[in-house]
Amino acid sequence: MLDGYEPAIVHQLKKPFADSGVLARAVNLWRLRGMVRRLIKQIQPDLVHAQTAGSYAWMAMFSGFHPYMVTPTGSDVLVDIHQRALDRFFTIRTLRRADLVHGEGEDTRKVLLRLGVDARKIAIMPLGVDVRKYAPGKPPREFMERHGLIGGKVVVSTRTFHPIHDLETMIRSAAIVLREAPDTKFLLVGDGVVAEALRELARSLGIERSFIFPGYVNEEEMAVCLQAADVYVSTSLSDSGIPASTAEAMACGLPVISTDAGDISQRIGDGGYIVPAKSPAAIAEKVLRLLNHDEERRRAGRRNRLYVEEHVNVYVVMKQMENLYSQLVDQFSARGRY
Repeated sequence: MLDGYEPAIVHQLKKPFADSGVLARAVNLWRLRGMVRRLIKQIQPDLVHAQTAGSYAWMAMFSGFHPYMVTPTGSDVLVDIHQRALDRFFTIRTLRRADLVHGEGEDTRKVLLRLGVDARKIAIMPLGVDVRKYAPGKPPREFMERHGLIGGKVVVSTRTFHPIHDLETMIRSAAIVLREAPDTKFLLVGDGVVAEALRELARSLGIERSFIFPGYVNEEEMAVCLQAADVYVSTSLSDSGIPASTAEAMACGLPVISTDAGDISQRIGDGGYIVPAKSPAAIAEKVLRLLNHDEERRRAGRRNRLYVEEHVNVYVVMKQMENLYSQLVDQFSARGRY
């Protein structure tokens, strides 16, 4: 078990092989199936909730336990499912056999229906944002000084450094912004497989001094990063519903500039701008507009904070999730049935 997650109890199951080859994956799945079955028998849960529709959800199906529910995160059913035929087979089978599938947006509902999931088993609900942790505020001066953020405007992105989030476009838009607003700083929070390529792109464009790469941060540090910023940008090519990272920025009172992925265009309203994917010029134009119009920027941020409080508040959403759990468990007369 892992410490530091109280009151939750976290059991860590380690894959026997780190290799991603076909044989290693097959052995890992077989061994993990046994581990999960033994753990479920030990814990005797009321239900199993698999986060993501990939191999975690396969484990729920392979365990034979009911009820189990699955929460696709977006890219798993929008993008990853098309990568390997065998993965697609297991994912579709898992989703169809689930007793409930929870999605974050209407775009996910449409995909689930196309994959053959029973409409009666689909529940759409955001994951929620902790509006107490993520709130407008003044970041510590030490943080601002350490990262050289005092004296200029700050643009932030908190998407992972993965090709699907297209941070290359973010960096290319920064080069355009800096021609007109050279004191602007760009805070790219996170890490991932394209991290070094992104740093190299900033160097090749001669703008690396305007970028701060703090890497992965915990929730408290993430809130500080968002509070330090003036504008939030998401260049993602795929999302479901409203991404947690975008919702966290909105909770901190930031205006949002985002590509039209997921349901974000229905959520932003006058809290920011929707821009075309892979369009550095369009992003730069909206960034400059918000940086140069203080009242519009503040008004958009206030609107976003209010929206999150009313619609994506984790303290409200978790009560709704508990109701889903109760309804699902009540459907099964035999507790922990195999």
